[in-house]
Amino acid sequence: MRSMLWAAAACGAALLALYGLLAMLAGFDVLAAIEATHDRYFKGVAGIRPYAFYLFGSPAAFLFMLGPVAWYASRSLGSSEITAVALAVAIAVTVLVGYTKAETERIWIFFVPMACLAAARALPERHLRPVLVVMATQALAIEVLFRTMW
Repeated sequence: MRSMLWAAAACGAALLALYGLLAMLAGFDVLAAIEATHDRYFKGVAGIRPYAFYLFGSPAAFLFMLGPVAWYASRSLGSSEITAVALAVAIAVTVLVGYTKAETERIWIFFVPMACLAAARALPERHLRPVLVVMATQALAIEVLFRTMW
């Protein structure tokens, strides 16, 4: 526990130093950026739909798009694997704060490597190729059917 607290404090100090440096060199104001982002959210679709829509919709969309990775990551979560637990906590905090409403497809992308690591703990080697085929097929189907810009 002590080493985790030390690592958290070191990361916090590094983050504060980075934002301090950005403020001094470029005039970046993190609080003003958060306020501007907040205003933009509520002028778009996030201001129209209720909180409950995103409370359930954002994680559902994310897990659906993960495909088989979500299944194996959830199996890791069931065995209390630390990466899966960290991912679940991060998703829960993100959803409860409600700051990523209507932005799941872009903002939550940084969760994907953590989900893959969590899934890898439960993925048997014999299932690796079929899972990769399913994921590639899913990606192709999404591109063809939905014509997203992503």
